Amino acid sequence: MLNPPFDSFRIVWIEISTSRHGHGGIGWEFGTCLWSPSTDKAGRDKYAIMREPAPGGLILHLYEDTWDNDVMDRRLCGSSIVRTSYREVSKSPPLPGNWANMAPYVRIDLEGYEPFKNPVSFATI
Repeated sequence: MLNPPFDSFRIVWIEISTSRHGHGGIGWEFGTCLWSPSTDKAGRDKYAIMREPAPGGLILHLYEDTWDNDVMDRRLCGSSIVRTSYREVSKSPPLPGNWANMAPYVRIDLEGYEPFKNPVSFATI
């Protein structure tokens, strides 16, 4: 494990994502960044929490995917560290999924993604 022990962090953030949209595509891959629209389709500040993670913060990743047993499941599967505070970007990710045409986007760069050896089902947690 390269990242510091979890008990050394005061604040822990959780990403909830899915493989169905490819996490945004090339340059926006899972474990490399967090991203969302700046506002929802009605213009509300629904994603305001994206402006809070600070560099050095711990991110735990919950990811919905088809796992080894060929079952679609959401699992706690890894951790990473916040590398940069949020920034707004006007260019859309290559694969924005349901968030297409919702620029500007909020993006937080991550570092040190470490997959867990035995991801834990969210149903178990």
